[in-house]
Amino acid sequence: MRKVNIFLDTNVIEIQNKKLFEFKFNNVYGRLKRFITYNGYNNFKIIIPQIVLDEIYKHYIEEYKNIQEKIDNLDDGYNSIKSDFVKVGYDINIIRNRYSNVKEYEDYLKSNFNKYISQEKGYMEILPYPSQDKFYSIIERAIQKKKPFFFGGINNKKFSDAGFKDVVILESIKEKMEKENSEYIIATNDNIFNGLNWNDEIKERKGKAASAKSDTDIIDFICKEYNLRDLSEYIEFSRTEYFSEKVSNALGKSIVRIENAKFEECEDNNVVIIKCKLEDGKNINVILDETKEFINIANESDEIIFQW
Repeated sequence: MRKVNIFLDTNVIEIQNKKLFEFKFNNVYGRLKRFITYNGYNNFKIIIPQIVLDEIYKHYIEEYKNIQEKIDNLDDGYNSIKSDFVKVGYDINIIRNRYSNVKEYEDYLKSNFNKYISQEKGYMEILPYPSQDKFYSIIERAIQKKKPFFFGGINNKKFSDAGFKDVVILESIKEKMEKENSEYIIATNDNIFNGLNWNDEIKERKGKAASAKSDTDIIDFICKEYNLRDLSEYIEFSRTEYFSEKVSNALGKSIVRIENAKFEECEDNNVVIIKCKLEDGKNINVILDETKEFINIANESDEIIFQW
């Protein structure tokens, strides 16, 4: 199959209502990762620009600082009425786990960030900043006010470098695509970035931009664009203890490995076929309907050996 690079923007993978004591991407990334790995669509590659990682990291720090300021004000208020709490027998304390100031939080976040990125490197690639050669292209776009640069303004002062981050991502993507004979998908919820003429930006490569406002949007787009089917939920189900026990109770033998899954359209009932290897080395096909109800089990010769 054709190789496809999937570039993810900040607004696609950042958790909006995040917990600051843990670093991770949102469900859009998680579902996309499972879609690729569970279905064996290894020709698709998740790519996250370095500037996206830096921006998300910065957002964590900024949000912590805002919350810490509120907590400091709370401390001041508590100290002013501490004696009143003692008089009525209240025992109120703020217990600061993990970190107690901005410096400690930055160290904590850096450790969690590095750990998370390290464990995800098998599923995604980090796209570096554009090379120095591309720097002049960025300047030229700013001077020409060419999208994704756009006019902005603060206190009646006009500027035209709004969109700088998007231009850095754009030039990073263009540089990578110039070196690779592959197709691309750019997942972003930025209207300006999404509205670029990508055929003009990245010549001689097939690709499109797509929104990913829910965790299924990008997967639905890929399935429609490349005529694929997502069976990840069935593969995930086949790895549950319930599935293993159901097959083991039927055959008196344990499953040692789930091989793959495929979808078949039937006249009466569409089915999903889960290929499994048993402890005796034999392969079987467990047939489910689209609601994950068990139908039967067949051997390698498609002979039914058990029926529910």
